[in-house]
This record gives sequence, C-alpha cells and structure tokens, in this order.
Amino acid sequence: MNESASDENFLDCPFASVQKVVRGKWSMVILYFLSQRVLRFGELNRKVYPPVSPKVEYSLTPLGEKFLPVLKALENFAVDYQDYQA
Repeated sequence: MNESASDENFLDCPFASVQKVVRGKWSMVILYFLSQRVLRFGELNRKVYPPVSPKVEYSLTPLGEKFLPVLKALENFAVDYQDYQA
C-alpha cells in the first residue's frame, strides 16, 4: 500500500475523527467533569447572564451529550485498569 492510500484510509477511519476531538491534553477530563455538572470550560454551549452579576456558564452541546455513554464506558475501563495495575 502506498503512503497516500494509507493516509486516505486513515482519514476515512471513524476513530480518526473521534481522536481529533478527544486528543487534547484536557479534553477527556473536561468532558468528564461537564458530564457531572455545569462548569466553565471548553467544547460547549455558552450562556451569558445579564451584567448585573456577570457570569458565563458552559454546558455540553447535543453532540457532547451523545458522547456521554462512550465517556462512561471509558471511565469504567479506566477504573478496571487501575484495579488491574494495583
């Protein structure tokens, strides 16, 4: 297989798309904490409150919500893996 065919196959892989989203150093951590409650981070919906007491909150987008079962499965694996390493 030549290099360009290999690159093309890689780009067609669904995992390559997911990897682009979650590969950042903090992406998975931020998604985890946002799945627990509303915080003030990253790839999210932004809600600005009136300037009386200005604040901004972030929450998961519908696509982020759809990722939560995957995140939970990764969390379960991580817990099992921690037990395995102990």
